[in-house]
Amino acid sequence: MKLHLAILATVLLFTACTQNISDTDVDNAALTLSQLRKVTAADTKGTTLLIDARTPGEYSAGHIPGAANLSVAQVSGVEGATDPRLLRYKTLIVYGNDPASITAKSLGKRLIATGYKDVRFFPEGFAGWQSAGLPIEKPPAR
Repeated sequence: MKLHLAILATVLLFTACTQNISDTDVDNAALTLSQLRKVTAADTKGTTLLIDARTPGEYSAGHIPGAANLSVAQVSGVEGATDPRLLRYKTLIVYGNDPASITAKSLGKRLIATGYKDVRFFPEGFAGWQSAGLPIEKPPAR
């Protein structure tokens, strides 16, 4: 299973790279935990969206409050093929589990390739958020 995920991540990275979007583009848009908290606290108009790139199971187990779960497969990477649900947001901040999250970086690259202008990356991810003792959100139990 892990091999399949690694192969999928590699294919997705190649897809984003063919459009001249590199890891550097995502890394240059990285936010520290302190910066993330400032950006989200200053967002009084609801124009910033946190995007959790982890699996739906990981997301359901707990995520940063207010984050939406979105997978790489849900974003085409084709310029102009934007998702109407995301258009109302000025800033998209993508995170995964931790700095080694290939999925989060791939999703960030896909969003940039699609044409979203202000895509940021929170490399510390959910692990960094949680280790700082910050609150997490879980969907209500059914």
